[in-house]
Amino acid sequence: MSTFIGMSAAQEHCEEAIAGLYDKLARFAWWRRRLSRSRPGEGLAMRKALRPGSGELAGVEDLNSWLWERAAPSADPVVLDVGAGFGDTLLSWAAQNAGHYLGLGLSRYQVERATDQAKTLGLSESCRFLQCAFDRSPAGPFDLIVSIESLFHAADVRRTIARLAASLAPGGSIVMVEDMARDDAVVTSGVGRELCDRWMTPRLHTRSDYLEGLRDGGLEVEYDIDLSDLLTLSTQEHRVRRHRRLRRLRAILPVGRSVVGVFLGGLAMEEMHHRRDLCYRVLGARRSRS
Repeated sequence: MSTFIGMSAAQEHCEEAIAGLYDKLARFAWWRRRLSRSRPGEGLAMRKALRPGSGELAGVEDLNSWLWERAAPSADPVVLDVGAGFGDTLLSWAAQNAGHYLGLGLSRYQVERATDQAKTLGLSESCRFLQCAFDRSPAGPFDLIVSIESLFHAADVRRTIARLAASLAPGGSIVMVEDMARDDAVVTSGVGRELCDRWMTPRLHTRSDYLEGLRDGGLEVEYDIDLSDLLTLSTQEHRVRRHRRLRRLRAILPVGRSVVGVFLGGLAMEEMHHRRDLCYRVLGARRSRS
């Protein structure tokens, strides 16, 4: 897997800036986890919490297991996690299933901590992590590619997805769990621009952008599931109070303002979910075996 898909200098500069922000946020999250005295392999997920579902969403609160069953990869698969964070998803899968697992992250700190966790859990042989931009991912082939709340930062999500699709093996699948804008009007709204500014991303992507990326990549969409109703969102009163506290904190801090800005962006995202301007969806697609 030494061949990489390239990207432009402008994209690389943008991803370096996001990587620096992720490093700061990751250090904060990691030490908060350490202070809670989590055991190895626990408390690694940096994503939204989901309430229990029913029907086809039964068990979705354990997102890692639910996604594995949904994707139904082949025996002994080669798996790529785009935006692996601290390794929660890959480490969970590698602990229970044979295969070869590679996680990509923008943050060097996250990659180092994920690698440490793999060693602690005895998974170093099957599970590796690399600091790598998403548009410069290894060429594969991969039997399964997963992305959870990661492609939000893509400069052009359609192009990124199409490039990832090109690295799938015949019959391989891609599964994405992402925040998606309802339509183009939401993309240019005031709260939408605030979210982009706080989280250093060029633009919000719509559900149509993701679907077109999958189709541009020659993949057949197998499922498109809305998880929005299962999100655990705070009340408007709580968001207003927290927003006020964070803005005061950001005004007086000599350092760490960018991390506070990320949390302000999180409140903007919650507001957009309350308005139904964003949806939280699972998209799965597969490459033909021919």
